[in-house]
Amino acid sequence: TKQGKKFSGKIVGETSTHVKIKTKFGGVVNVAKSDIEEIVRKKSKADEYQDRLKKASRSDADALWELSVWCRLEGLGKQYRETLKLVVKADPDHAEARKALGHVKHGDRWMTKREHARLAEAALEKEMKAKGMVKYRGKWVSVEERNKMKKGLVKHEGEWVTKAEQKKLKAGLAKHEGQWIPKEEKENR
Repeated sequence: TKQGKKFSGKIVGETSTHVKIKTKFGGVVNVAKSDIEEIVRKKSKADEYQDRLKKASRSDADALWELSVWCRLEGLGKQYRETLKLVVKADPDHAEARKALGHVKHGDRWMTKREHARLAEAALEKEMKAKGMVKYRGKWVSVEERNKMKKGLVKHEGEWVTKAEQKKLKAGLAKHEGQWIPKEEKENR
């Protein structure tokens, strides 16, 4: 404008006296033409993307990959992800596009990290159950350990003790002839 303000966006309406501009932030600005010093008309990056996409063959994974790189460099996140998906559609084994989408390869199959984690969890569960382990409070333990934990016992230096006993042991006490005494005294007896 003549006051030094600049508005960037898409012209969504124009009369002989005013120009309506939709800004990239979603707001609409109505500017009097008498206040406008210059209108510079150029394609938006999103419009340029649409033009480039129309020219790209949907079966040419390399061309689509180049378009996805352009999108990333231009900050077009939504179009970047859309184009990566088109790359994978054209070439299901396109490693760069798969990795950019957050996929990992498991054997000869690409999958999301979430799918991979579920597969790994299922394999671990099968392995642990084959070893006779059970899941208790988020950890794999033997049935014997689970039963002790259910009774409120905890492991302290390889021994199963009550929580109260563990607290005393951590405080430097030791059990001697049914009595709790300082560990040093027990060692001197």
